Amino acid sequence: MSSKTYACSVLRYIHDPATGEFVNVGIVLTMADRAYADGLFRTNTQRITQFFPGVKGGNLRRTLTALRSATKRSQKLFQPSMIDDIQSGDKTSIENECLRVMTFAHGILPNDDSALQWSEPFTGITSAPVETLRRLYDRLVVRYDVKKSHQQRTDDQIWRVFSKALEVRDLGERLEEHVIDAKLERVAFKRALKNGKWHLLEPVSFDLLSPDSITDKAKRILGQMMLLEHAGKDFKLHFLVGEPSDDAVRQAYETAMNILAEVPVAKQIYTESKVAEFEAEINRIASSVH
Repeated sequence: MSSKTYACSVLRYIHDPATGEFVNVGIVLTMADRAYADGLFRTNTQRITQFFPGVKGGNLRRTLTALRSATKRSQKLFQPSMIDDIQSGDKTSIENECLRVMTFAHGILPNDDSALQWSEPFTGITSAPVETLRRLYDRLVVRYDVKKSHQQRTDDQIWRVFSKALEVRDLGERLEEHVIDAKLERVAFKRALKNGKWHLLEPVSFDLLSPDSITDKAKRILGQMMLLEHAGKDFKLHFLVGEPSDDAVRQAYETAMNILAEVPVAKQIYTESKVAEFEAEINRIASSVH
């Protein structure tokens, strides 16, 4: 398949027009010869908030999500029967392709005075526009992102974050397994302390790869804990929650936390950002552990 001209434009987040500092957040590519037009946008805002701490990451994430939807709508302009309407007969093929990519880009996000601005178009030659778009996205948008040292964390890894509070009070050796005889089956907890009632320490990692894996895990936990609803009142659950490291799954995490809140027994939920509150609770429990 022969190579033909394509054109691209990069979407930039410009935090301060006075300084001109920016971070690339997306890219669009058109190729009239293939009736092709598409775009890729960031799924998280970590690099942006690292550069500009004052940025409201949640608002920007929602905007980028909306742009992905707008891309699908704008693609309708680039059906074969409509390509000729977006070009000028007195321009070169390269100039026409630049005109097309900016028409496509402005269909996704109009040119205004917001912090999101399209770059001047640039062109190249390719026979595979899909692969070229992905390669340019990797090189121009996410190349310098800090790569995570892990893709997910296990429950045991989350436990290590919270267990430091027990180590300070030399409570680690006092942990024991506790089994509750529920109506339908016995439910075992690996880590428990007793001070009149049982305090069940249950680490839960929501630092997972996909949104579905997070919400599915929360539903499984809720289903299991429903068995404890009528199992007495001599225990309290302490969920120790690992937060996601990827902003792209933040919405699923918030849903999972709402699901966890529906567990129908006495409970307390501590996230990693609330380790200090967990330490205070452990100190209170430790004063009467026997």
